[in-house]
Amino acid sequence: MANWSNLPRDLLDHISKLLNFDTDILRFRSVCSSWRLSVSSPSNRLPNRVTIKPKPDTTRFPDKGAFYLSKRGIYRLSLPEDHPEKASSGSSYNGWLVKVDQDFPGVFRLLNPLSENPIDLLATPFGKNLNLMNFRIDELGKEYVLRYFGEPPCAYAGDVYLEKVVFSMTPPWGGSNGDDDGDCVIMTIHVSGKIAIFRFRDNSWTVINDLQYPFDDLIVYKETFYAVDYTGRIVVVNADLTLTEISTSVLSGESGDTKVLVELDGELLMVDRYLNLGSNVDSSTHDEAGYTTTLFTVYKFNEANKTWDEVKNLGDDRLLFVGDNCTFSASTCDFSGFQRNSIYFKDKHTSREDCISVFHLEDGSVGPYMTYNQLCSPPPSWFSSPAL
Repeated sequence: MANWSNLPRDLLDHISKLLNFDTDILRFRSVCSSWRLSVSSPSNRLPNRVTIKPKPDTTRFPDKGAFYLSKRGIYRLSLPEDHPEKASSGSSYNGWLVKVDQDFPGVFRLLNPLSENPIDLLATPFGKNLNLMNFRIDELGKEYVLRYFGEPPCAYAGDVYLEKVVFSMTPPWGGSNGDDDGDCVIMTIHVSGKIAIFRFRDNSWTVINDLQYPFDDLIVYKETFYAVDYTGRIVVVNADLTLTEISTSVLSGESGDTKVLVELDGELLMVDRYLNLGSNVDSSTHDEAGYTTTLFTVYKFNEANKTWDEVKNLGDDRLLFVGDNCTFSASTCDFSGFQRNSIYFKDKHTSREDCISVFHLEDGSVGPYMTYNQLCSPPPSWFSSPAL
């Protein structure tokens, strides 16, 4: 039998860099002394909450004071294979989807996986704990938000902007000379629809003025910053903070209302979402003033031809989740009752906060609502009494 404590240091270093969740780091460090020395304690790594204090004379954001970058991880939570409850419960405990907010060390909040709303755990006994060390945790995605310290300015609900935020600990354009070593970068969409960049090295924001149409979404794909605008035009953000167009508009007729980017099995996809005014839908499930999703179209970026090719099949067991700030993929093998080649989503303006809908790519139909407790409410038996 192999002696795992004798793994080469470079291999341990590579593995440790793939660990993003604190419980995974703790498990890794607990194997043996050589593994423990290869990765720092979670408290010494980049925190989930990073303070941002831009130079007052350079920021174009409405707030001149400090705010912070907050990370949320989206995970599949499941019982270990050898857990006795796993064998007795069958497929109903196959996996639960949760978003974990850890703004403060040792303090976790479970959030709705498709929004920022806290999960209602009133069904669990008061004073009980969910010990994440007892479960298998698989990361499906991550999202970042920029939040104000203290009271936000009038008309802002806590987020600096409600648009997509992406973050890189090392700039994708970092050169071989090491000039960009240690320079973290935030990219978001300015209120004007333009791309805004914050470089920790410069401690300032730059708003890129290249704008044909407002941008809809951003992504770090293959160590490169990509952005897509309202028409489906995709651009790369360069080191000098200019934009290079690598694909023209996807429009060949009617287009959707919002576009999001997601990586699926190494491919870059664009999900085009069609919205309908709420007054045209069932008032028992939607706000009259809101919008509801009626259709999705999925495209795959053809790197050779620099074009978008429509996709009708996500893969044998693949599905997508489209959330407020994060779009991510999963496998039907990991979630009981979910259908392949489908998109699960929640409309932002639905009156039923606890419900999601499903869109089937194969026939273009929108399925009935399903409640969140089928997706992201771990059973009460998973909770334990806190240690005294």
